[in-house]
Amino acid sequence: MSKRDRGHRQSSRHHGQNGKQPVQGDADGYWVPRDAVGILLVSGDPYLQEEAKRIVAAAGGNLRTATDVTEAVHGWDNADVVLVGSDIRELPPRRRAPTVLLGKAAEGDGLWRLAAVLGAERVAVLPEAAAWLAEHLSMSGSPDPGGTVMGIIGGSGGAGATTTAIWLAQAAAGHGVSTVLIDGDRWGGGLELAVTADEIPGLRWPDFAETRGSIDPSRFRDSLPVAGGFAYLSWPGTRESVQIPRPPP
Repeated sequence: MSKRDRGHRQSSRHHGQNGKQPVQGDADGYWVPRDAVGILLVSGDPYLQEEAKRIVAAAGGNLRTATDVTEAVHGWDNADVVLVGSDIRELPPRRRAPTVLLGKAAEGDGLWRLAAVLGAERVAVLPEAAAWLAEHLSMSGSPDPGGTVMGIIGGSGGAGATTTAIWLAQAAAGHGVSTVLIDGDRWGGGLELAVTADEIPGLRWPDFAETRGSIDPSRFRDSLPVAGGFAYLSWPGTRESVQIPRPPP
């Protein structure tokens, strides 16, 4: 089991109807929060070191810095992400290619030629690419893509689509599957009213109204209320009108 997968194990026992969060680090099949992404920076350039430190902190990762290839050898293969500065001209033997080559705009086309030589997967020209790099690093700790999406649509009101969806979500969670139930009917009564009568903390649809860009799937799931062993994203269970801001033109 990979380092990333270990951080996403779910058990049907860890969430009761009261929606309490599981005990962190319990090894008996309980959910264990994912480790911070381990990031290795190989560069002796003070500017790239400072930029990387700031960006990795924003992404919530753990940064280890090596000033040259010799110093980086022992931690190279254990890192989730390897960043290499443009001052590094060769790689250690029998090591995987760097994830991202970091450089400066003043280096021009030479930066892309160096990326080709080193076999870097991506190039980040700083400071312009700082926001992209922070998002890329934050997503690097996410579980591998995959999963099953199932839609439940009622032929008419009262057909039982909500009840069926809840049963399926609870059954999947009962088999240890990490499950998120999503309320797709903005004009319905609010999925959460059918899930539980308790006030469970967590984010609802209106909280994401102004969200843009990518969201780390694990952090997204962990921000939602939990009941019956599964997380759910619901429109508020209220008769009051919900105002959703319009996106900017």
